[in-house]
Amino acid sequence: MGAAVDGFGAASARAMAAHLTPPLAAGAAQRLLTPDADARLAVGFPARRPLLMLALRQDLDERPLLVTGLLEGGDPLPPLAFAGWSEAGTGLPLYRPAGERAAPFAITLGVSLGGVALPPAAAADWIEGLLSEGELGRLIALLGAEKGRLRREARQLQAMRRLDHAELDALDRLGADLGVPRLDGTPAWDAARREIVALRGPEEDASYRRRLGIYRPFMAPTRAAATALLRQGVPQADLLEPGNPLAVAVRLVAIGPAAPRAEMLARLRTDWLVQPLDEPGANAAHAARYLPGPRRAALEEQRARLRTAFAFPPGAALAPGLAGAMDRAAKILLAIGHPAPIAVTRAQDDAGGSRFETALGVAVTPLEPAAADALAARLDGPLADGTGRETAALVAAARATPPPAGDTTLEWLWRAAGMRTLHRLSTTALYLSDMPVRGLVIDGPDNMAPGIATEFRAVFEAAGDPLLNEALGTALATAAAGRVAAGAPDYTVLDEAAAAAARTTAFDPPPASGVANTLAGAGLAVPPQAAPAVASLAAMPGELHRTLLLDAALSAQIMAADPAAIPPLAALVGLLKASGVVSLLPLASPGGLLLVAGVAALPVVGVNLGERRATGIRWGVVPLGGSATIARQGTRTSLTGQPGLVALVALGHVRDGSPDPYEIRCTLPEGSLLDLAQYEWLMNALERCFAMGVEVNTWSLRQAHVDLEGDGTADPLPPGLARHYRRFRMPRRRGLDEPE
Repeated sequence: MGAAVDGFGAASARAMAAHLTPPLAAGAAQRLLTPDADARLAVGFPARRPLLMLALRQDLDERPLLVTGLLEGGDPLPPLAFAGWSEAGTGLPLYRPAGERAAPFAITLGVSLGGVALPPAAAADWIEGLLSEGELGRLIALLGAEKGRLRREARQLQAMRRLDHAELDALDRLGADLGVPRLDGTPAWDAARREIVALRGPEEDASYRRRLGIYRPFMAPTRAAATALLRQGVPQADLLEPGNPLAVAVRLVAIGPAAPRAEMLARLRTDWLVQPLDEPGANAAHAARYLPGPRRAALEEQRARLRTAFAFPPGAALAPGLAGAMDRAAKILLAIGHPAPIAVTRAQDDAGGSRFETALGVAVTPLEPAAADALAARLDGPLADGTGRETAALVAAARATPPPAGDTTLEWLWRAAGMRTLHRLSTTALYLSDMPVRGLVIDGPDNMAPGIATEFRAVFEAAGDPLLNEALGTALATAAAGRVAAGAPDYTVLDEAAAAAARTTAFDPPPASGVANTLAGAGLAVPPQAAPAVASLAAMPGELHRTLLLDAALSAQIMAADPAAIPPLAALVGLLKASGVVSLLPLASPGGLLLVAGVAALPVVGVNLGERRATGIRWGVVPLGGSATIARQGTRTSLTGQPGLVALVALGHVRDGSPDPYEIRCTLPEGSLLDLAQYEWLMNALERCFAMGVEVNTWSLRQAHVDLEGDGTADPLPPGLARHYRRFRMPRRRGLDEPE
């Protein structure tokens, strides 16, 4: 046993014997004995007035060490118990032979730690023998016996200051420091009252210690730290970070004279944009820029690759970031040997609106299916001679996702090149951008009068349909593709004119007809009065909703309050909900039952299918020599400003199932359940670890993973309890929380 920092530590008998002077030292001769592989301690010589003690070789934690001994040829010895937190060197007497001279003897030991028996070979790792000879040796052992206990108590007190080992009042003191008191009840669900109640009783140390662990360490809210904290209480918990970036659209607006806008666009082309074509104007603009020699040479190489791989219209210009992405695509095409340049039909255009005026995107012509498949097949072939490491890496990235047959958009190419937006404008035009633009556009004038409010509109256009919102277009397409598999009835999506005409004929079913009960069985509610709902619907942006007409047979069943209509109608509601529709407004009309499907809150019903609206817009203004203010947020806004130039910016999002920007989603595997105690622990842990300005979305957690009744089935939390849980940490009020 090695000496501690303070010498012998708890080995009091050894310490006192080492400080004896002759002739007293002869009366306390000591020898250390090590157990062999069979946990056997042997004294192979006659000893004078011996005392055999056992001493610890390692510090103990809270687990006690129990030692039993069997004297060879004799009886079992009384067991020795080293209490938890005993220090290395602590000794206890094991065997004292009678008489002046003791014959050689041996003892076989049995060692268990915390109730778990250790193998015999491990005994030497934990204990050793200390043989004292002489009357003074026995006296020293008696006089120093208390020292081990005192040092053990000191170690235990020190350990109680750490959360892992604190208990009873020590835990309460730690909780008082953190403002987290011990709970006096366990949460339980009262099914009769439909509320969460507390079953009175003191909280156990283990539960209290786990709750204090949320607040005890200093923690930076990184994903790794937050996930580690959550998994201390709920091992299956996981966090999903944003995977759906905000889309951006920019529109230059001149207030008063139009000259500032024209001058800004001209300066962009002259000083900043990349003009790939070998034209006098483009060459002159690039030659006039003050660039270092290597940068100028790299830019000229980029221009040459771009005009080789792509067929640009005259005067084409690209933003530098977009040019870089197009250049990466050009490197891939040149490396795999593309047969013909890809046609770019539109680049920077002063009259191109938010998509093209600032050169943030280009429009290309999709290939024919046969040409697209032939180009994709070249991915697996040899690369052109002289292909560099960077280009080879780009080709490898393109190969990582095998292109499907008939992929006329060449998504494999553009994604590998770094394009973040691929949006089909029509059957003959595909919009590309290195920024997350999606289908977002800003509609409004390029020039407006000072001091007069001017209307602007931001729209997420669906692929190939500028009159439909992208989220709604995706939802309706998904529903149409999955209708048969879901067992949902057929329906017709009315065009705008037919839908408006059908809604004007909506009527209120008689209260006694039972129609409301039939719709309620499928999860829908009839508006109290159809006319106000239709009027409010007419004031909503038309791209955010579409009207579905159910087939005549099902409509007749619903209007007749036939219970047989509930299952197919419920299947249709479930299909639309799963596809991304967040609200459904039923309207009765002479032509059949109408379902107005929306991706925003609809009149009367609000958001009755999804968690929240599926799309949203936020506006901002960047002054470029002028100033302006925005009247309101939403898909429509009005701008009022003073003479000059401003950039009107729209930031928007379309929910696609992944976490939104500035949102973190807490998830559990399908089928995982939480009881109320685990649920409130998890919610308090999430409060502790999320970053400022970030929303923690627990909607799916509250809807599909809390077992209120303890029957092994998830119970969606009622609306009134959706965010109800006990806060562990209480506000600290100096002078009021301290005991008198």
